[in-house]
Amino acid sequence: MGKHPQLDALEYLFEKGTDLQLSAKLYEEKTGVALPKGMSYLKNKSALSQWLNKKGYIIAEIKDKPIIERTLVIKKEEKQK
Repeated sequence: MGKHPQLDALEYLFEKGTDLQLSAKLYEEKTGVALPKGMSYLKNKSALSQWLNKKGYIIAEIKDKPIIERTLVIKKEEKQK
């Protein structure tokens, strides 16, 4: 069994309103663990979903967004003779 998420680190989100969004990256930064990979498990049985249910929330949707990352290609400059 893996490390348990520190879900209390997400409490501040509930001060921002009733409809919330949380990226996988922010979840990992705040809780110390990655989101579970299985969609059904994440929505229904994960520690996060159970914690949210106790607060009266559900995971309504999981969006996979492509991430565009800027990559630099660095080459050694050829000196002209």
